[in-house]
Amino acid sequence: MDNFNQPDDDEMQLQLIDLDASDPGQGKQGAPQRFLQSYFSGPMRRYIMGGALLMLVGLLFVLILLPILTSYSQQRPLPTSLSATLMLVATTSHALYLLDSATGSMEAAAPDTGRLLWRVSPAWPLRPPVILANGTLYCIAYTAQESHVYALSAKNGQLLWQHPLSSVYPLAFLHGQQSLYLLVRGIHIPESSLLALSMADGSLLWRRQIDISARANANLALGSDALYLNTSEGELLQAFRLHDGALLWRYASRDATWFVTSNAGITYVESANEGLRALRTRDGSELWHYQGGVNGLPPFAHGVVYLFSPDGAVEAVRMSDGTRLWRYRGAQSLWGTLQLSENKLLVCSGEGTIATLQASDGRLLWQTRLKSLPGQPFVSPGIIYLCMIDGSLFALQASTGHILWHINAGTLRLDQQAIQEEGKLVYLVAQDGLLSAVQRETGRELWQIKGLTASPYIQNENVYVCLRDGSLTVLRAVTGRHLWRLMPSPG
Repeated sequence: MDNFNQPDDDEMQLQLIDLDASDPGQGKQGAPQRFLQSYFSGPMRRYIMGGALLMLVGLLFVLILLPILTSYSQQRPLPTSLSATLMLVATTSHALYLLDSATGSMEAAAPDTGRLLWRVSPAWPLRPPVILANGTLYCIAYTAQESHVYALSAKNGQLLWQHPLSSVYPLAFLHGQQSLYLLVRGIHIPESSLLALSMADGSLLWRRQIDISARANANLALGSDALYLNTSEGELLQAFRLHDGALLWRYASRDATWFVTSNAGITYVESANEGLRALRTRDGSELWHYQGGVNGLPPFAHGVVYLFSPDGAVEAVRMSDGTRLWRYRGAQSLWGTLQLSENKLLVCSGEGTIATLQASDGRLLWQTRLKSLPGQPFVSPGIIYLCMIDGSLFALQASTGHILWHINAGTLRLDQQAIQEEGKLVYLVAQDGLLSAVQRETGRELWQIKGLTASPYIQNENVYVCLRDGSLTVLRAVTGRHLWRLMPSPG
């Protein structure tokens, strides 16, 4: 086939061809020609010439701007899809595991260069969450009609097994040592089930139908002896036996009830106004009850749990029998959050009081008072970081409570991933997706980047961030310099 070469813009010419023109040899004009000559005379000719001039100016305008627009589009490439986003779902020292939200494919990339190691695109799109355990990636794929559980080799992406779930979609997905546990709800019928799958081959171990309304919030938690289902409907907590899914007991409360932990045949639950209760795991009977609590889940270690008493004191309670071991009462009533680290108990009161107690005996080590109200604390070796309600961030010396520095950090996220410390840097994640890197010793900001959609991942002096443009972008930790990025693959 002959090649067809289009002329350059500079070579384009405009020719008017009169298809009705008479033969040059004829000296007599035809009727159509006399009509055109009379029509294009006078004022009409001026209108036509003005319109042609405007069209010529518009053509020149397009010819001038076209190279500029083309160059701009090449410098600022658009994402492959407006909805396509790479999600970092699992990591190891050898690979980054990414999920493409648009195509539902899974891929593994080298952490140092971003080189593609493998990619799989199942028949059904994969969705988060993804569980990485024992060298295997456990994923859920579902559509509006059906869903599947996949097990992929983390080394090469090879499909190890798959288990169809028929017409259901997952509400919760977690794992134990040898089993996967799923809470699923029917796609077309309001029916919910708990089920357990073998992590080795995907075989169904047990399935139990449960009653959850479509409007109820449900959470699944795994203890050492049982599987716990917490629903907001009726403030109900249910315990199921791990090996066969049999219902052990149901605990109903007037307030929201949370599973805390289970150990040695005892399950600990906390309610907003009913305090902490110890229940026998096998039948749900109450062993002891302590009227107290914290803002969030109470910390515990070495058989001791720490709580605020109703009168504003801090108390340590033995978990086996509910015996109070010690009590600390400050000059003012205390209530807020408690955090345990290296046998030290950090007390953050809603009145602005910050204190550290010896966890073994409740002895006061130091206390300070801040003008702003403390929010979520973050404890690292040597430094305590406090996100305050007014947006400021305080760094306190962990041994003395001395204020090292404070900055205006904006509105940080209210979770444990809002602050991450790595080496000599501290990374702060704001609710609007702004990531800032500051010096650990001084709080001086070194760099920032906007548009985060998830918490950053830090490894080998590199910072990996998922951005709103759909990319996984990698930055040098010290300088914030862009190293490389991955975009979603074309659908």
